[in-house]
Amino acid sequence: MLLWLTTFVACPPVPDSGKDPDSDEPIDSVADTAGDSGIDSASPDSATETGDSAPEPTVLFSELTITPAPDMPTVLTITWTTDVPTLGALEYGEDTDYGRVTTTESAEATEHSVVVRGLAAATEWHFRPTGGGEHGSDTAYTTGPVPSGYPSFTPGGDPSAMEGFIVAPVNGALYAVVILDSQGRYTWWHEVEGDYLVTRAMLTRDGTSVVYGAVGTEEYGPDGHLMIVSLDGSTETKLDVPYLTHDFEELPDGSFACLTKDLQSNYVGDRIVEVQRSGDREVVWSVFDHFNPANHEIDETDGTWTHANALDYDEADDAWYISLRNLDTILKADRQSDAIAWRLTGNSGNFTYEDGAQPTEYQHEFELLSNGNLIVFDNGSSDKAASRVVEYDINEALAEVRETFTYTYDPPLYTYALGDVDRIDDDHVLVTWSTSGLIQLVTSDGTELWSLSSDLGYVFGYTQRVESF
Repeated sequence: MLLWLTTFVACPPVPDSGKDPDSDEPIDSVADTAGDSGIDSASPDSATETGDSAPEPTVLFSELTITPAPDMPTVLTITWTTDVPTLGALEYGEDTDYGRVTTTESAEATEHSVVVRGLAAATEWHFRPTGGGEHGSDTAYTTGPVPSGYPSFTPGGDPSAMEGFIVAPVNGALYAVVILDSQGRYTWWHEVEGDYLVTRAMLTRDGTSVVYGAVGTEEYGPDGHLMIVSLDGSTETKLDVPYLTHDFEELPDGSFACLTKDLQSNYVGDRIVEVQRSGDREVVWSVFDHFNPANHEIDETDGTWTHANALDYDEADDAWYISLRNLDTILKADRQSDAIAWRLTGNSGNFTYEDGAQPTEYQHEFELLSNGNLIVFDNGSSDKAASRVVEYDINEALAEVRETFTYTYDPPLYTYALGDVDRIDDDHVLVTWSTSGLIQLVTSDGTELWSLSSDLGYVFGYTQRVESF
């Protein structure tokens, strides 16, 4: 126990006259007396209160200036000033509860500017600047509309279950690339010029642009190309990729790997062409180096031999994953040596199917998962007329394949072309039934949480889900 020893000193009483007994001058206050003695008159409590009550500088916010991008009215540049330097940010939303906020600035300033994307078109939005622990007043602004002629999209289920945005090619009376929110509202759009089909679109790795493949509709013709369009719509870059087909991947260095036709000895095969942003191209893989066309029947419906239709790149293994539709095959190939590591092909591949697992038929898009599994959109044959999603656990050491997840729409849907799948997490899978104009979010037990349907006559290409852009 800590004991305090207090010494009491007897002092003469202060006369009622209010004068110092040793002086004719009146005592002004106890504080004055204390000051004369060199003792701080303020108690610890009063000192704390005085410090806490010292007013912080008040931040004065100017009115916001909101400027839409000339070519994309849902991309806004918003500026404001403060009278003192602050780390600024901008709260925004569809009402004054806001709900979204931009990244806080990295350095204090009095001049503030942010670019806001992901806003639904023709919608009133509310914005409020913040900084220095304070905020400015609310400003309401209505974004511009989508041009006429674009299709509409109808959501189903719970839009809040599908977080983020969908980057999608849409093909129908109009060919376009769009970014939609979970309510099916346009947040970005770009009409494709010319007579082209769009099968794949995605955000670039640096997050500044959308890149899509413009495929010649005449037998995947020689005039195919990649288009890179900035999100504000101000710039477009065209990279020629002759005979471009279904799919491409952006590589870590910003170049692109593209599936294209490979025409040899009267056979239509496939190859991978790497395309630099400078426009330089190099063939890096060809199906003719690994398969003999004489051993495979030609598909008379499209005149192609292998019909490669999906491509993935595994940076960890520096390897390609390629879907060959007409061979019912997904293969892994080393990027440096060009060698095929394995083939997933029914009974003629490198694996046996265990515990009732079934191989794919005419499959399209797939995704290599972080745990090594492969989730595939299995279109199936026209005889079955029922497409499905299947996830495979591929055990390379034992050369065995097992199904860990499968999903079929009820009643069955047959997606005769395209089709995409994206595993979001352990319990959520995004499925694109391309030719049915339907996107679904389902759980591991097949429960639909959310859906998005296009206007009749429109189909989706390969889609990409992004959390923000």
